[in-house]
Amino acid sequence: MPFSAKQGFISGASQWAEGSGGNTTSSVTYDGVNYNRYDFTGSGNFTVTTPGVLYIMAIGGGGSGGDAFDITSNPAGAKGGGGGAGEFWEGLYNSWDLNGDLDGGTISIGIGAGGPHRSGTVDAENGGVTTVGTGLTVIGGGGGAGLQGGSGGGGMAYSNTGTHNDQGATSNITNQNGRGNSGADGVINSIGGGGGGAGASATSSVGADGYQWIDGTYYAGGGGGGDSVFSSSGSGSFGGLGGGGKGRGSSSGVNKGGGESGFGGGGGAGWVGGAGRVVILVRT
Repeated sequence: MPFSAKQGFISGASQWAEGSGGNTTSSVTYDGVNYNRYDFTGSGNFTVTTPGVLYIMAIGGGGSGGDAFDITSNPAGAKGGGGGAGEFWEGLYNSWDLNGDLDGGTISIGIGAGGPHRSGTVDAENGGVTTVGTGLTVIGGGGGAGLQGGSGGGGMAYSNTGTHNDQGATSNITNQNGRGNSGADGVINSIGGGGGGAGASATSSVGADGYQWIDGTYYAGGGGGGDSVFSSSGSGSFGGLGGGGKGRGSSSGVNKGGGESGFGGGGGAGWVGGAGRVVILVRT
């Protein structure tokens, strides 16, 4: 029913687009209204068959957890901060504002990768940007060495000299409707600060929780900080709800070391960040 007055939980949206794409598709109901849901956990294209309004949720890649230079194994995460979650953004877009095509066309989707393990002399790295067409870019999370990002990375458990930043970072989101928060400070020679999440700032070594979206799921949680034990057996702190990784945790399980892919979770100290996601909703 193109161009009909289709209303839902989105106030003022009356000219809905139609299209197809995504790694997974489903029919969902929110607030008693039916939508087609298209999830992108990898880069791809959304093909617009009828131009109009799209409701978009997009998450940048999570930052990687911090890691000390003089560790004995990699990843270990000794004294590292938790990675900050990728920016969480949601809102309305006209399809033609994303691809410049008034007749429909293709909207390209780019999914931000999680920040990688420490390499060389870099403690931690930010997550990658997620893009929706040419109109929307959401940034990745800050690395767990006190780096700014969608949510800020936690501070290292080193004194604040050079690249070993013990201060948790703030969010540097500029998008209206973007969500991100600050990472916590590290405790010198003790434990790194938790990474910020889309739902809250970190206040300790535990990663902050992400944002609970309309589907009831948490996305974009912060990673947990790592302790001062210089071996891979150290017990770091837990990550936040929404895919935040456990500091120096195992590579499997609910609170695994790496940020959860598809949730934009920050990596636990010593581990990679999780890749982002894009969800497109269209009223049926």
